Amino acid sequence: MYAIYKKYNRGFTIVELVIVIVVIAILATIATVSYNGVQRNALNAHKLSALADWRDLFQIYSSKHGGKFPIPGSPGAREYCLGRDFKYDACWNVYDVYGATGVKGSGPKTDEPVAYEDSSLMDQLGSVGSLPKPSTCIVAWYCPVGASDGVGPMVSYRADKPTVVWDFFLGGRCPGGLDTIWTDGNASTCALRVTTAAETTISNRISNPSFETSTSGWSTFNGATMALSNTQKANRNNSLKVVPSSSQVYSGVSYMTPGSIGSSYTFSAYVYSQSPQAINLAADALAVNTAKTIGPSWTYIYVTGIKQSNAPLYVRARDATGVPFFIDAVMLTETATASSYADGNTPGWKWNGTPDGSTSTGPAQ
Repeated sequence: MYAIYKKYNRGFTIVELVIVIVVIAILATIATVSYNGVQRNALNAHKLSALADWRDLFQIYSSKHGGKFPIPGSPGAREYCLGRDFKYDACWNVYDVYGATGVKGSGPKTDEPVAYEDSSLMDQLGSVGSLPKPSTCIVAWYCPVGASDGVGPMVSYRADKPTVVWDFFLGGRCPGGLDTIWTDGNASTCALRVTTAAETTISNRISNPSFETSTSGWSTFNGATMALSNTQKANRNNSLKVVPSSSQVYSGVSYMTPGSIGSSYTFSAYVYSQSPQAINLAADALAVNTAKTIGPSWTYIYVTGIKQSNAPLYVRARDATGVPFFIDAVMLTETATASSYADGNTPGWKWNGTPDGSTSTGPAQ
């Protein structure tokens, strides 16, 4: 009797206990992974819905404003937060997703924010609909310093148009319909297009921008003279040499302003002077002007404003110096931000008529 009782009342062996523990651990891992997957999918679904809402809001605004999109109050930036009340007024400080050229791919890594909150942009979008709720900051090192109340989505602007809205998604791939900008296998930056490539082109409205064959379109005033020159050039073979008056101030060259009244324009040029002098770049049509001391090196100078009349564009010596200066690579774009010089000879651009004698069009920068 004692032998039978002992046989059927013994405890678990070490091996049996280990097996039970391993089985429990495996089940717990499966449950945790499944729960995390549900959380991830729910968060990603919210982010995808928010991106679509932001895209729709931009397009609704455009449809109600004759095809024009809202212009940020800080037009010098390229990336903007979508939402309000971000800590430090910034929502992103790791990568400029579309880089300086607007080409898909990670931009330079930086410790400074590259996406900023813009209250004017939010006010304009809010005038046509409710702003979507920001998503949650999903991975600690992706978040701005001290931020715990959410990050993104964000919007990238090129040529005064929103190209994509974008955000972080958990997982190594983006949901269908989104561009994958960057991924490390655990999280991905995904973008939803707002405008097509055809909608994000810009034009250089100067029909003789680099003075390769003539001075056509340009006029002198206040006693200045002009001629083509190949001794100094910023772009290709020639530039425009201007000899201002030695007895009259604001002597130089002018160009009649093309474009539509009420639109934003940026007028820019490269200028070289044989000796230092103040060169005035003015656009009376835009009601803006600037003066910059230019010496014997090519210097980029620009002004931005809203076209109010058909008055000329000017490049002129502020003082009566009589010192020659040179102009090259002139650009007028219907944008509120300055663009790198381009014409029909620039890769990806085309002349809209005679080469070196017409306007030109290319991709937004």
